[in-house]
Amino acid sequence: MKNKFLKGLVVSFALSVSGVANAGIIGYYTGGDTNADVNQSTIDMLDLTGYSYTDISDVANFDFDSLDVLFTARYDSPLLSQRASDLENWVSNGGVLLIDDASRLNGYFFNAFTPTRTSISSANVEVSNTASSTLVNGRFGSITNTTLDGGRSSLHGGISLNSLPAGATVHLTGTNTEQVAAFSFEFGLGDIYYSTIPGWCYLDFCDSIQPFTSNYQDIYLPNLMDFGMELSAENRGVEVPEPSTLAIFALSLMGLASRKFKKQA
Repeated sequence: MKNKFLKGLVVSFALSVSGVANAGIIGYYTGGDTNADVNQSTIDMLDLTGYSYTDISDVANFDFDSLDVLFTARYDSPLLSQRASDLENWVSNGGVLLIDDASRLNGYFFNAFTPTRTSISSANVEVSNTASSTLVNGRFGSITNTTLDGGRSSLHGGISLNSLPAGATVHLTGTNTEQVAAFSFEFGLGDIYYSTIPGWCYLDFCDSIQPFTSNYQDIYLPNLMDFGMELSAENRGVEVPEPSTLAIFALSLMGLASRKFKKQA
């Protein structure tokens, strides 16, 4: 517990010193679910990143223009049904939408293309050779071909490779590389990232499935937030330090802080 707290504290300090913490705000949406575990796991993950964040609890009146990145592991009504056109405009004007949700595809991509869903679920996730280095080799750890294996459904179905929009970047696949588990693409001036990982499950009742759940919450998701903020910075023309630079700085601070903890013990 102390190590996780210490890591979050040091990362937050490193980000604030570098100016990244003030570079944008992440909004998160948990589907209005009453299960406190989903909300708390999301908050713990965001605390780890050091970024500023806000809960989208009042969907009907929320101002998306106050955000730079929006993350959700449950992208269904009312976020989609009530505010689809507003979200579309927000992304078109430079917003970054990050979705981990395998429940439905209808409307997710604002009719930019028609995805073909594969029905094959898998406990094996492979890293594509086109994956963003920020996502798979980020400051919170590396994602390899085994990091996200072993979930109840590490990928809950997939998107057929030949149905992706032109210029899309593939990040994760199933064992069959034609079955895409995670991809991103530009939409107007913004970006959309989508994965078929059933994130809501691994933020709540699937927490007993290890090591997948820990790797999902402590490596994959924090790296994904960095990836989203990196895209946002590019969209806004803001220069952000390389994650590797931040990682080295954070590790140095962790060493100093750890030594201080030992002296106080």
